[in-house]
This record gives sequence, structure tokens and C-alpha cells, in this order.
Amino acid sequence: MKALQFSATGDLAALAYVDVATPVPAAGEVLVQIKAAGLNPSDVKNVLGRFPYTTLPRIPGRDFAGVVVEGPQELVGQEVWGTGRDLGFFADGSHAQYLTVSAKGVAHKPSHLSFAQAASLGVPYTTAWDALERSGVGKGTRLLVIGANGAVGSAALALAKIRGAQVLGAV
Repeated sequence: MKALQFSATGDLAALAYVDVATPVPAAGEVLVQIKAAGLNPSDVKNVLGRFPYTTLPRIPGRDFAGVVVEGPQELVGQEVWGTGRDLGFFADGSHAQYLTVSAKGVAHKPSHLSFAQAASLGVPYTTAWDALERSGVGKGTRLLVIGANGAVGSAALALAKIRGAQVLGAV
């Protein structure tokens, strides 16, 4: 399969478009044919060497959307999306044609979202959700989101509205 991979850090020029073996899912895992992958600041910082715990060589990418092609029968053929804490750091990530992840680590892709839209949700929405949880944002909370036009800011606005907060966005 084709993938972006880096074997050294410190420069984005370390990324190479390479042929690697298609991963084989272990028990409890799925093989996802990637249709779209997100690109997050952490992916770029990883290649630049800002995460010294990353094992090399590595395929970057944390967020993805695609179709399950191997794994538990009830998931095969399903359109899914997901994100991963270890993807791109300790395990090969989503910037490839295929990805193996835990079967519990995928969610059904909402049919009204394109693959690209679903692949863009992972890190921004989990980051925003975590910030709102830690801040206790709920019904009646007044919330100002600075940087509301960015991915995390947009997610924070949407999630805070669902929680019943009064929101104001600044750009």
C-alpha cells in the first residue's frame, strides 16, 4: 500500500511517499480502507520531532474516515470514522491507504457527512469536548470562545450550544 512515512524527525522533508506492507488486523481489530484523513497540528509537530516518544519509522495521522474491509463481520463494509491517541506516535496512523485499529475505536460515519467531513472531526472535537468538560460548561453557562473560526473553536461553539450554554465567538 502507499503511505506517507518518516524515518527521521526535524524537517518536513523527512516525509516520503512509500510502499509498505498492508497491515493485518489482530483479533479485535479492523482493517479500514482510508477514504479521507485529517491533518492536525500534532501530526506536523510529530514529524518535526516535538514528541520524542514517537517510534520510528512511522506513518503519521490521527483522524480518519473509511470503510472496514476486514474484522468482525458486523463491521465489514461499514463506513466508519475515528481518531486515536497512539496513532502516528506508537502505531502507524491514517496517512496511508489502510489502517488497523481496535474494533472499539471506530464509530459509524453519519450518512449526512462526507468522508472528508468525518475525518476532520476527531482531534478538534475531542479537544473541545475535553476543555468543556474540564471547565464545567453546561446549561446557562456563558462562554466566550476566542478563535471561533478555527477547527477547535468551531467544535467548542457547537458542543457548548448542545450543552445549553450561551455562546459568543471571537475571531
